[in-house]
Amino acid sequence: MMSARVVVAVGLRNRIMLLVALGVLVATAPLGVMGLAMVRAATDRVLAERLVMARTTAEHIDQELAQGWRSLNGLSARLSPHLARSDFRALRRELAVSYLQMPLFSGGIAYLDRGSKIRVAEPEEAVLFEPLARSPLLQQVLTSGRPQASSLIRRADGRPVVFFAVPVFDGPQWIAGALLGAIDLTTPALFTFIRGLPIGETGHAVLVGPDGIVLAGTDPDEVFSRNEHPDFFARLIAEGRPLVGASEERREPKGRSPLHLMAFAPLASAPWGLGIGQSEAETFGPLWRLRDRVLLFEVVVLAVALLFAWLDTGAVVAPLRLLQRGAERIAAGDLAQRIEVRRGDELGALGQSFETMRLRLLRSLEENARLQERLRSVAMVEERERIAREMHDSVGQVLGYVNTKVQAVHALVSQGQIPEALAHLEELELAARSVYADLREAILSLRTTTGPDRRLIPVLADYTRRFTELSGVDTRLVVEIDEVEFPPTTEVHLIRIVQEALTNVRKHAAARHAVVRLAARGGAIVVAVEDDGVGIGGKAAPPTAGFGLQTMRERAEAIGGTMTVGVRAGGGTVVEVVLPGMEEGRRARAAG
Repeated sequence: MMSARVVVAVGLRNRIMLLVALGVLVATAPLGVMGLAMVRAATDRVLAERLVMARTTAEHIDQELAQGWRSLNGLSARLSPHLARSDFRALRRELAVSYLQMPLFSGGIAYLDRGSKIRVAEPEEAVLFEPLARSPLLQQVLTSGRPQASSLIRRADGRPVVFFAVPVFDGPQWIAGALLGAIDLTTPALFTFIRGLPIGETGHAVLVGPDGIVLAGTDPDEVFSRNEHPDFFARLIAEGRPLVGASEERREPKGRSPLHLMAFAPLASAPWGLGIGQSEAETFGPLWRLRDRVLLFEVVVLAVALLFAWLDTGAVVAPLRLLQRGAERIAAGDLAQRIEVRRGDELGALGQSFETMRLRLLRSLEENARLQERLRSVAMVEERERIAREMHDSVGQVLGYVNTKVQAVHALVSQGQIPEALAHLEELELAARSVYADLREAILSLRTTTGPDRRLIPVLADYTRRFTELSGVDTRLVVEIDEVEFPPTTEVHLIRIVQEALTNVRKHAAARHAVVRLAARGGAIVVAVEDDGVGIGGKAAPPTAGFGLQTMRERAEAIGGTMTVGVRAGGGTVVEVVLPGMEEGRRARAAG
C-alpha cells in the first residue's frame, strides 16, 4: 500500500514537474543559445580589438625607432670624411651636436674603432660604454656590417640601457668602426610609447627584449626583469608573429596561477615585442556577467515555472491522496469512514463515485454478514442432524445390541453356562471398541473445518493423516492441481463428503489403503475417494450405508456437482464428486 501511495502522490507530481521543466527548457533554450552565441561573438571581438591595439601601438613604436635608426645612419655617413682625415676633433664636435638632436639616445652615443676601442663618446665618460663595447652584438656589427639592437645591458655606472649600433665605413667596403646609440631605460624614452594604453586595474603593458626581459612597462615591479610571461614573449619574438591568447602568471604558485589575456605584436625595427596583458576576469568580466544573467534568467524562469507547477499539482495530488487513502481503507475492510473530495471537476466526480462504491460495498457486506449467519445456523442444524443420525446408526444400535447381549450373558451365567457367557462378553468387547472408534471419528470430523487461514487442501492433508492414525487404514492425499479457491460453503460440503466416504471405508470396505484425490478432468474439478476393499458387491452393506450415500449426493448437488459410486480397477470402490465449470489453474505435481 505504501508503494502505491508513493506512485500516486509522488510519481504523478514528478512527472508533471518533469514535463513542465522540459517545456520551459524547450521554450527558453533558443533564447539562451542566442545569448551565449552573442557572448561568444563579443568575446571574439574583444580578442580581435586587443590584438589590433597591440599591433597599432607596435607600429607607432616602430616609426619612432626607425627615426632613431635613420639618425644613427645619417651620423655614420657624416663621420666617414672625418675618419678619412683622422680629424677626431671634428668627429667629437659632430657627436656633441648630434647628441643634442637625438633625444631617443639619452644614454649617450659613442664611436668605436674596429678593435672595439671607444675613441669618441658623448657624454665624454667613455668608460661608461665599456660594458656595451664588450657585447657580442657589437662584434657582429663590426664583422658583418649589419645594424643590431641589443636587449638590456648595464653601463659601467649601473644604469640599464639598450643600444642601437650601425657600422661606420671608411670607403665603400671598409668598416672603420661602429656608431653606438644608447637608450637610457631609466628615462621615459621607451615608456612614453606605452603610457596611456587602456589596461584596466589588473592589466599591464610591456616592451620586452628577445630574452623576455622587460625594457619598459607600466608595472614598476616587473621592469628590468623576466616578467611573468617570459616563455610566451621569447617564443613569439623569435617567431616574429602577433598573437592573442591566455598565459599563466609565473609569479603565482603552480596550479593556482590566474590566467592573463595577452596580446602580443613584434617590432620590425628591433628584436623586441610589445605585450598588453589583462586578467581574464577583468577583460571578459562584462561578458561573463552577461552570460551569467542569461543563465540566471533561464534558471529563474525554470524555477518560477516549477513553483507554479508544484503549487498547481499540489491541488491535484491532495485529492488523489484522499482517494488513495480511501481505497486503502476499503481494501483493508474499513468501510465506516466517508470519502469526501469537495471539488467541482473530474476529481470531485471520481470522489463521489468512490463514496457510492463504499456505500454499496457496506450494504453488500452487511447483507453477506446476515447470509453468513443464516448459513451458519443452517450448517449447525445440518451438523446436529448428521450427528444424531450417526449416534442413532452407530451408538444407538450398539447400545441396543449391548443390552441384548448383557441379558443373554446374565441368563447364561445364572444357568452355569460360563463358556457361552465368555463368548458373548468377547462380542461385547468388540462392539465397545467399534463404538469407541465411531465416537473418536465423530469428534475428529467435528474439529475438521476450514477458515480464512486454513484452506481445503491443508485441511484434507491433516485429516487424512489423523484418520490413518485412528482407523489403521493407510490413507493418502494426492493433489494433481494447484490449490483452487473454493467458496467456503463448497469447502465445507467437500470435507463432509470425504469424511462420510472414509467412514464407509473404515466400517464396511475392510480396506487396507485409501486415497483422497483432487484432479482436473475436462474443465472440471474431481474429488475422489478410492479404497482397495471388498467393493460394492463384495459384502452386504447395512441400510445405514445407503442413507450415508444419499446424504453425500445431496451435499454434492448443493454445491452444483454430481456424485457417483463405482468399482475401482483392481478391486475396491471409487466415490467421485465432479464440480464442472471450475478453472484448475496450473497443473501441479502429485503429492502424498
